[in-house]
Amino acid sequence: RFIRFAAVGVVNTGFSYVIFATLVFLDVNYLAAATVSYISGTILSYFLNARHTFKTQVQLNDYIKFFIINIFSYSLGIAMLYTLKEHYDANVYLAQLAVVFFRLPFTFLLSKVFVFAKQN
Repeated sequence: RFIRFAAVGVVNTGFSYVIFATLVFLDVNYLAAATVSYISGTILSYFLNARHTFKTQVQLNDYIKFFIINIFSYSLGIAMLYTLKEHYDANVYLAQLAVVFFRLPFTFLLSKVFVFAKQN
């Protein structure tokens, strides 16, 4: 399942990253761009993971749990992005990619255990 989760993540990351990069290119603050792209990506991610990775029905209760997990993941990611950009003067595009790879195993494990556990 981790491979399917990662494959969905590639699609979702591409989608989210295009939103992020476009907004930054349009001179939107990088933290605001990260927020908009993360919310969009979280919605897409739940539907793709429910259907493809964990092969389950889409349910509001599961979506709420998934969204809560992603709030924690977002918080870690936004703190990391801010730190990389503001304290290490990292390129914001590369910093965002680092954040995505950092969050992947964390989000997979919590999703598997708390959202899609009945499928395991």
